[in-house]
Amino acid sequence: MRIGEAVHITSDESLNWNQIFEIVARAAGTEPRMVHVPSDVLAAYDPGWGAGLLGDKSNSMIFDNTARSSGWCRISFCSIPYSRRARQR
Repeated sequence: MRIGEAVHITSDESLNWNQIFEIVARAAGTEPRMVHVPSDVLAAYDPGWGAGLLGDKSNSMIFDNTARSSGWCRISFCSIPYSRRARQR
């Protein structure tokens, strides 16, 4: 890694929120019972908590990991699948 070079620590896995909740629930030995509520409704109900959901958290993102995997960055970030990490304590 080069000094002064910005690198985000993400994996090549692309999971949406439903998949994340399903994985965590299964790791806890249960199945999720999800209710989808729009972020703006949560923000209107509880501005202190819900406002943080508006903006970048309201949309899915995929990051370009090319720099991380191109060879100049030898550190292996997130090499364990999320489903396995969720089962670890």
